[in-house]
Amino acid sequence: MAVQTNITEYGCGHALRRHYQCWCAAEMEKQKAMKEEEQRKEQEEKIKRQKQEMIQKKIAQIQQQAKAKQTAGDTAKNISTTKGSSRWGS
Repeated sequence: MAVQTNITEYGCGHALRRHYQCWCAAEMEKQKAMKEEEQRKEQEEKIKRQKQEMIQKKIAQIQQQAKAKQTAGDTAKNISTTKGSSRWGS
């Protein structure tokens, strides 16, 4: 025996777990894909910033090493030029 009423079910088929799909299911998938894309872009930007920071640190390190070598070279030149002269004049 089947009972029939005039009450109709309303709402989203996807939300109600029905076999038919609704436009909101496609919208939810679209939002999910957009969110994933945004997260991927943020991750790429983060990696790009990290690489740029590493490059800047390496450049600063190389510049410091070059400056230290130049200072050491200048000091060595000063020592070698004063090495031949003595206080007795020879």
